[in-house]
Amino acid sequence: MSEMPSSPSDAAGVPASTVTVEERADRVVLTVSGDFDLATTPTHAATFRTLSRSERHVILDLRGTRFVDSTGLAVLLNSARRAIAAGNHCVAVATPGAVLRVLELSGLVDTLHVQQDLDAAHALLDRAPAGPYRGAS
Repeated sequence: MSEMPSSPSDAAGVPASTVTVEERADRVVLTVSGDFDLATTPTHAATFRTLSRSERHVILDLRGTRFVDSTGLAVLLNSARRAIAAGNHCVAVATPGAVLRVLELSGLVDTLHVQQDLDAAHALLDRAPAGPYRGAS
């Protein structure tokens, strides 16, 4: 597991956002902690872009994300699109709260196949050989 360089710090010097990468044989888990917004997405967009084009499925773990704005949503959506274009699948994990509400309001819950925990996301990818985009729910 590796942690990507953090984004700009807040007033207390704490990074506003970090992305942790856990690579597995057939999937990669990108865990976003903190804010995922205009100030932080430029730092992480390249990581998301590279890993969503890989030969692996992508799990976007947003459980530690406090806030997401339209720029963060764009990175998430584009990650899903790149994974699909590469023949892979993209699943997000979000728990009830502000981030899940934004995903609901933006209509991305179904697009990102949002699950409430990481085990459910892994199970969704494991459950059907064809993956979540071909009938698994």
